[in-house]
Amino acid sequence: LDSQTTLTAQVQTLLAELLSENEEDQVALRGDKRYVARLARYENQTQTETQALQLTISERGTLENLQFQPVKKPFSDEIEIHVKATGVNFRDILNALGLYPGDAGALGCECVGEIVALGSEVKDLNIGDIVIAIASNSFSEYVTVNAAMVAPKPDNLTVEQAATIGVTFLTAHYSLQHLAGISPGDKVLIHSGAGGVGQAAIQIAQQVGAEVFVTASPGKWEVLQSMGVKHIFNSRRLDFAEEIIALTQGEGVDVVLNSLSGEFIDRSLSILKNNGRFVELGKTQDWNSSRVSALKSDAAYFQVDLVDLCRQEPDLIQAMLQELIPQFAVNELQPLTYTAFPFHQAIDAFRYMQQAKHIGKVVVTNFRAEGAGGVEGAEGAGGVEGAEGVEGAEGVEEERGVIFQQNATYLITGGLGGLGLLFADWLVKQGAKNLVLLSRREADEKTKQRIQSLEEAGIKIMVVQVDVTNKLQLNELLSNIKSSLPPLRGVIHAAGVLDDGVLQNMSWKQFTNVVHPKVLGAWNLHDLTQDCPLDFFVLFSSATALLGSPGQGNHVAANVFLDALAHYRQKIGKPALSINWGIWSDVGSAAERHADKEMQLKGIGAIAPQDGIELFAKLLQSPAPQVGVLPINWSQFLHETINLQQGITSSFLADFISSSQVQGSKDVGTGYVETGYLESLLEAKPSERRHLLEIHLRTQIGQVLGFQPDEIDPEKGFFDLGMDSLTSVELKNRLQKSLGVSLSSTVIFDRPTLNALVDYLAEEIGLESDDKVEQPANAEAALEELSEDEVADLLAQELMNIERGKES
Repeated sequence: LDSQTTLTAQVQTLLAELLSENEEDQVALRGDKRYVARLARYENQTQTETQALQLTISERGTLENLQFQPVKKPFSDEIEIHVKATGVNFRDILNALGLYPGDAGALGCECVGEIVALGSEVKDLNIGDIVIAIASNSFSEYVTVNAAMVAPKPDNLTVEQAATIGVTFLTAHYSLQHLAGISPGDKVLIHSGAGGVGQAAIQIAQQVGAEVFVTASPGKWEVLQSMGVKHIFNSRRLDFAEEIIALTQGEGVDVVLNSLSGEFIDRSLSILKNNGRFVELGKTQDWNSSRVSALKSDAAYFQVDLVDLCRQEPDLIQAMLQELIPQFAVNELQPLTYTAFPFHQAIDAFRYMQQAKHIGKVVVTNFRAEGAGGVEGAEGAGGVEGAEGVEGAEGVEEERGVIFQQNATYLITGGLGGLGLLFADWLVKQGAKNLVLLSRREADEKTKQRIQSLEEAGIKIMVVQVDVTNKLQLNELLSNIKSSLPPLRGVIHAAGVLDDGVLQNMSWKQFTNVVHPKVLGAWNLHDLTQDCPLDFFVLFSSATALLGSPGQGNHVAANVFLDALAHYRQKIGKPALSINWGIWSDVGSAAERHADKEMQLKGIGAIAPQDGIELFAKLLQSPAPQVGVLPINWSQFLHETINLQQGITSSFLADFISSSQVQGSKDVGTGYVETGYLESLLEAKPSERRHLLEIHLRTQIGQVLGFQPDEIDPEKGFFDLGMDSLTSVELKNRLQKSLGVSLSSTVIFDRPTLNALVDYLAEEIGLESDDKVEQPANAEAALEELSEDEVADLLAQELMNIERGKES
């Protein structure tokens, strides 16, 4: 509840939530926002040790099928490039969604990178040169390309800026200069002028001295105005034609550079002068030279396919590169505005362009270039804003991940426990030479022997008996570290104890025994290390904070605090990672209690120490503030814990019930999911099926449009929410696959609201529904008539009903 509201308002809000039919069981209200909890599948955001990766599409139709696959580094008599940045093009979006006519080939068609190998006949280029390249399969770490497709990067451009040039300026230059032959005074209509090719075409047309007319969505007009464009029209309305005719005193335009479809093509042709030139950039099968000739016999019609041009005329590509690229070195042409995403967020980059949020170019930076996801670049800016050292030293291999320094100190709380010692050993193997192991207990003989063996290997280990909940003791320890050891560079907070019991029977001491070491310990470490140059601050949380655990309310509460602290630290710019560990085999407090048998019955396995260490090493490189790690068979867990066969469901786990995301997939450390979404839906109680279907649709729509599922108004039109033809196709593809039904290509247009689509799909898949319980028309008004005692009694009764429902 929102602490900024009055107690009465909080009680009324709580009761209204409990009395509603909505089945969300974790809700947070902040201002006018209502948040619900979801467990999300974590995508491994770090690459394997030495394998090169390339972005592929396993099955065209939805962007979630984009995935990274290992690829062997190619070598030939051409040029091999270590890719540093790749431009995203509309062709890539159509390719991923299966909408490109014909064979679209591999993803990617341009990049910027460092030459790492040269063919014997290649001249005027050297290993170590940073180049702009037109290259297929460029969403890859390494790519091989014909030397004719390459030009050196101007020194005054960053890698990200250079990645905005290749396809956009070649396409615009070829279209306007070679095909349309524009000349001073020509009137040129450029559709989608705020996009990459559009911005490049504007510059080329202005350079020639042509009069430029541009269409774009109104939110992007300011950028076009800053480029000196005076005639701007709405790209979502057809009245641009009448406005241009009026502006040109009925003459129309000499050249149209088109990327729109449908009626926009008819209207554009209608304002083309006699002997005008129409250049088509889109891949439309509805239009060809014959159809254009029938409508306007004297018009010259061209269709542009840059990829095909590269295959057919590589010498022409090289000539155009030689003509264009030097102009950027002397600022006669400017790189485009851009939005940059790091390599591991390539799907987000595709989604960003699909939803037409971009202005200029979308760029994916290789992780070695340390790109920052979703950060706006600026025309003429010297790199990605807010990301120091984005480009790095050219020709120098950048370091990856956390570097463990010999002249640094690393602190582990719970350092004498099983996990603490395990990670102490690992830190030493990574190169750490100075460790501080903090514990409330003394080391036993076996532990002393392990520490002694490390010290004999030249490792300086300080074992300190300090209570991490005591801020004065901890502050004294940190002061001693500053005075006698190298700077503190890393913290692992692994301290914790267990003292289980049913919450209603738990004493306050029993509660604080478990909560204080984690909560007070973590906060004291956070507060007292503010001035330390930490490379990492890792909190050992528990999977119980995600999935719950009967009899461990104190343990769950403590770990939820650790998770929240990690999010908070990242928000204020501090390093933080909270790992929700499952049970470890052989080490840890849970293993000592032999809790693994109970977990195995629920489909949850134990983490082998070596597997856990390897995952920890990868997660240190992750930008995520919180990640859960546990081997789990989701099919078994959902049936044993949530019991889908009896119709008891959990919105929190909606992503794992949906087969479109989990069926046939495997996470690190998890088992294959065997139960499809439709099967689970049909096994639920008839009265709950429609609600489950709505949750599924909300999840799918939210992922396609970039919304939280609960933000979707069930009566608001999809296209008012920002859906377009591309996103509607992906939504249809997702629903076909997850629900096992064949849907028409117009289903989203025919049922353009959530409620309408739920009704239609419920009928299509044969869902039955029991009579629904009527929701109070105005719960808040009803509450106003109750006394405080009656409100308290009603609240207690509702909570008791909920608890009985869980027990049944």
